[in-house]
Amino acid sequence: MRTRQFRPNLFAVVAALLGAAAFAAALVLKSIQVGRAPADYYGVLRWLAPEIGLAPFAVLLSVVAVILATAARDWRSSGVALLGSGLAAAGLVITFTHAPPNPAVIKSQCMENMKAISAALAAYEDDHGALPPAAHWTQALRCYIHDPAVWKEPLTGKPGYALNAAIVGRRADSFAADPADVVAVFESDRGADAAGGPELLSRQPRHYGGVHVAYLDGRCKWVYIPHTEKVQDLGLTWDPDAPPSPTSGPHRWLR
Repeated sequence: MRTRQFRPNLFAVVAALLGAAAFAAALVLKSIQVGRAPADYYGVLRWLAPEIGLAPFAVLLSVVAVILATAARDWRSSGVALLGSGLAAAGLVITFTHAPPNPAVIKSQCMENMKAISAALAAYEDDHGALPPAAHWTQALRCYIHDPAVWKEPLTGKPGYALNAAIVGRRADSFAADPADVVAVFESDRGADAAGGPELLSRQPRHYGGVHVAYLDGRCKWVYIPHTEKVQDLGLTWDPDAPPSPTSGPHRWLR
């Protein structure tokens, strides 16, 4: 006697495949969020979002498959459809119960990091009579910053800050420009101990289309970078020997 081959109906098969895809995508996103930087999460999200979006369709097809299988007394097809529905539902639960990285929180943490670095620069100048040299400047500030996470840009998880090379080895009171207006530290993607000028600004702005810059007086501000605008035209002061602009006030940070 020949055994009848099991052939689930098409709706059940499609529902199971869509449910499995949604469940796998949700698991991958969850694992990346736990162990990787937010930038990696957002990069993968662009590819996996469509798969997760298939979950509602998997549930709908599962309902149709169960109805058809029940009418035909095809209990195994009904089981396959229910499996797909269960996987899709689990994928949705995983997706909606984990909180993705919050861009506003990441932006705020980046500002706090840069404020800590600018405060360390001021403390270093107080102790040594001048700002640190460009070579290994982050190492020179290690005794003032005890949390290693400060040096990592929170979006990428990598060293993400550069020192304005025009101010290294100088005292703030020797600047012709107002020290509170001269960029001290800025976001960069050139790795640890980067030092230079506006050419080192992040090529891809990380926070709402802009970057952060910090000053020796402890201020940190966000600067929007339009795609059509050159970084040299952002209205930032990089040269400490540039004459004060007519709109700048008296020197607010001279010791």
